[in-house]
Amino acid sequence: MIGLLSVLGINIPAAALGVTFGPVISRPEETQMIGAYLVFFVFLAWLARFHFLDTILKGFGARKEENLAVEWLSIRISFWGFVLGGIGIVVWCHYFGIPFLFSFVVVGAFFLFTLVATRVICQGGIAYFTLTAAPIDGLMAFCNSGFFTNSGILVAGVIQKVLFVDLRESLMASLLHTRKVTDKVSNNRRIFISIAIVLIIGVVTSFLAMLALCYKYGVRELQFDWATRTTVAVYDNINSLVESPQSPDKWVMVFTVVGAVVMLILVICYHRFYWWPIHPIGYLTAYSSAMWYLWFSFFVGWACNALCMRYGGVVLFKKMRNFFIGLIIGDFFMAGSWAIYGLFSYSSYLVLPD
Repeated sequence: MIGLLSVLGINIPAAALGVTFGPVISRPEETQMIGAYLVFFVFLAWLARFHFLDTILKGFGARKEENLAVEWLSIRISFWGFVLGGIGIVVWCHYFGIPFLFSFVVVGAFFLFTLVATRVICQGGIAYFTLTAAPIDGLMAFCNSGFFTNSGILVAGVIQKVLFVDLRESLMASLLHTRKVTDKVSNNRRIFISIAIVLIIGVVTSFLAMLALCYKYGVRELQFDWATRTTVAVYDNINSLVESPQSPDKWVMVFTVVGAVVMLILVICYHRFYWWPIHPIGYLTAYSSAMWYLWFSFFVGWACNALCMRYGGVVLFKKMRNFFIGLIIGDFFMAGSWAIYGLFSYSSYLVLPD
């Protein structure tokens, strides 16, 4: 997109896109992701329409639940937990200053982006993924910032900073991976209880550890300048919107529509044509900063997979699969060993390629 605009002699500066909260959303091709995320979410909802209907019927007791032993929780408890939890979050947001209607919109946008990102991480097997567009940017693309009120923008911006600064620690994706790994376990209730206990311990431990380290050594010594810089940037953006309310920009709308159209074509072709070679999640990850580090790894993996399937078929693929799983486990073992060694020295191991 940026190359096509350059050929046509069209230069869209970052300032023309208005105030944005995303980590890297400053160029036209990244603004496309607003429309792409929305279309891909609709595509996922359409694929899961029968599952949603089944969940709703079981949640209200209109359909009997089966295989309760293999589930972490019963579908009825999960359904009403989702409903009541969502309402509780909306009420919490409204209590701290977000307008009631805007609270529903904000929580819905957060859920939309989280669900799409989870699908990208789990289906794409991506260990490191960052959002190209932030949920608030998507809302600002269609609504005037004055509609959200000053306090609403402040609270929503802070919540977004906490939840979407980095998806390497996304809980939904990790839980989905865990659920798939334990799919054949007979008693999943113990696994659920164990996960809940570990999460509570992990949150408390990490919170206390961060406070202790930051106060003892200082943020500068820990090389957390990026954390303070991005946090201050959120408040600077909020202050800009408060002083100068922002209306939907025509360029943002144009590139949002372009992204939506491209994603619509991709999902239709992916769903209808078995020979279609381009997966929609590739478009969602194309402009993510994660691709700066992982593109070569994906290329090597694709090349090995293509060669195995072309010259050896499924038989060779099954034989080589254990070999590549061993490489992955070995790399994680190496990273873990260096992490332990780093506790007693200044040496470290670069897990992701640089």
